[in-house]
Amino acid sequence: METITIKGRRVIEIYESFDGSYWFVTEKAWKQDSIIGGKVYTDDQILFGYVRLSACPECAEWGYFCEGELKSLGPRVWKVNKQDWAVCPLVEVTDGPDEQQGGEPGSDCRPSPSYSNTCKGVNEKMETDTRQRVDAYIALFEGISEKVNSDAVAIAILQEVSKDRRSGEIRTERATQGTGPATEKQKQFMKKLNIRFPANVTKHEASALIDEELAKNGE
Repeated sequence: METITIKGRRVIEIYESFDGSYWFVTEKAWKQDSIIGGKVYTDDQILFGYVRLSACPECAEWGYFCEGELKSLGPRVWKVNKQDWAVCPLVEVTDGPDEQQGGEPGSDCRPSPSYSNTCKGVNEKMETDTRQRVDAYIALFEGISEKVNSDAVAIAILQEVSKDRRSGEIRTERATQGTGPATEKQKQFMKKLNIRFPANVTKHEASALIDEELAKNGE
């Protein structure tokens, strides 16, 4: 059975923003009433997972965050479709039983704020970057909506545009960081996809082969 993990923990949900930030959910903790930006979110689901903000990716860390926090960002954040999880940054695709390792909150652990709540400087930069991207997307949305005469279709097209952009960024990251030998997990996944590869295949080459095969199969 194929499993998507982040830092050794099974992923159950992934959220993505227009600016390339990610929230990898590994556990649904508890519910509470939250007040965010003056708005009350009743029975707000508190989540635990790995937060990677585009404004400060090197500071990504484990923490608690809530659905209300993500909902407060409106259309700037959405849930990633499960079939697209494998192309998100940092995730690993494995076969076999889940391995829950690292980053697991203890049973007596009290709520701790997520990184996105505690680092105001990063939040401010993220807000500025996101606003600029949103302005550009709004202009694009208005142009598409005028042509197709449907807001729903325009939003769907924008999401596909964002996916393409992130796929391009991921390929760029892999090209600059994937010069070492391919990992065993990459090799196992390629074997599962019946991809032929040389013994000295690099991480970048393996990623490219996987992307090409998945695109070919429409996955």
